[in-house]
Amino acid sequence: VQRLGPDKARSFMIRALDEAQSVLDELTIEGLGPDTGRRLHAATGASGLTGLNLVESRLRAIERAVELGRTDLADLIADLQGAVTSTRTAAEDLT
Repeated sequence: VQRLGPDKARSFMIRALDEAQSVLDELTIEGLGPDTGRRLHAATGASGLTGLNLVESRLRAIERAVELGRTDLADLIADLQGAVTSTRTAAEDLT
C-alpha cells in the first residue's frame, strides 16, 4: 500500500481474490478436474504475491489435500470461502 497507494494495491488484491473465488466456484460446482491443480497453484501464487496471507494459506491447504488424493474438501472449501469473503471486505475498506 505504501509503494503503490491504496487504489492500485486494492486493484491487485481484488484481482487475486477474484482468481481465488473463481477456483472456489469451480471446486464447489464442478468438483476436482484435470486443471484443478494448476488453477490452485496460480491462485495461490497470486494471493502470495499480493500479501493475502490468509487466502494463500487456505489455497495451499487445498493444494496439499488434492496432491495427497483427498476428495472430500468441504471443510477446506468452507475455510477458503470465509478467507476470501473477509479479505475482500478488508481490501474494499483499504484506505
